[in-house]
Amino acid sequence: MKRSEIRTRIAEAIDDKDSIFFTSAQINLSIDEAMELFAERTKSIRRSAYVSLRPGATFYFTASIAQDIMFPYRIWNQANNQRLIATSINELDSHSTAWLDTSGDPRNWFAVSWDFFGVYPHAAAGGGVMRVDYVAWPLELQDDDDEPELPEASTDVPFLHGLYEGELKQWDIQSASLVFALLTKAMGESEARTGMSRVQERSFQRMALNFPSEGVGRGNYR
Repeated sequence: MKRSEIRTRIAEAIDDKDSIFFTSAQINLSIDEAMELFAERTKSIRRSAYVSLRPGATFYFTASIAQDIMFPYRIWNQANNQRLIATSINELDSHSTAWLDTSGDPRNWFAVSWDFFGVYPHAAAGGGVMRVDYVAWPLELQDDDDEPELPEASTDVPFLHGLYEGELKQWDIQSASLVFALLTKAMGESEARTGMSRVQERSFQRMALNFPSEGVGRGNYR
C-alpha cells in the first residue's frame, strides 16, 4: 500500500478529510514513526553489507559500514566463507590477556556497544572482506508512491499507528485506547512471525576496556 493510500485511509477513519486535526505532513511523520517502531520491535528488516578488513584494526563502528544498521547479528569472513563465532570481551580476556595484540584471520566477533563491535584476531594485512548481516532501520519514504518496507501481513501497522495518533488529536481517549490495543496485537503477531524474538539477546553494554583514546597506546583502534 502506497503512502498516499495509507494517509487517505487514516484521514477517512478519523473523519478528517480536510486535515483540520491531522495534517498530511503530520500523517506522513506518523507513518515514518510507525515503520521505525515496527522495525525496532520485530527486527524484521535484515540486510547485508561488506567491509574491508583493515590491517591491525580490531574495532569497527557500524556507521562506517552502513547508515541504516540497527545492530549486527552475524559476521562472515568472505575469504574462507567462515562464519565468525560470537564471543565477548570477558571470554577473550579469560583465554589471553594479549588477545588485542594477536593477528591472523578473524575467527570471532564481539559487541562492544550498540554501534561498535570488534573482531578477533585482527587482520595482519589488508585485502580481506567481511560480510556483516544486520538488523536494519526501514528506508525513509520520500514520495507518496513509496510503499512502507513491511511484510505483507503487517501492512495495517502504519494505519493503526496513524489512527491511534489521530484519535488522540481529537481527544477521543476511549477510541485511542481500543486502537492502541489493536496496534499492540498486530506488533506482537508480527514479532512472533519474524522469529527474532526467540533468539537469545546478547548484552550490548560496554564492558571495561581501555582504548587508545583513553591513554593506552595500542595501534589497533580504527
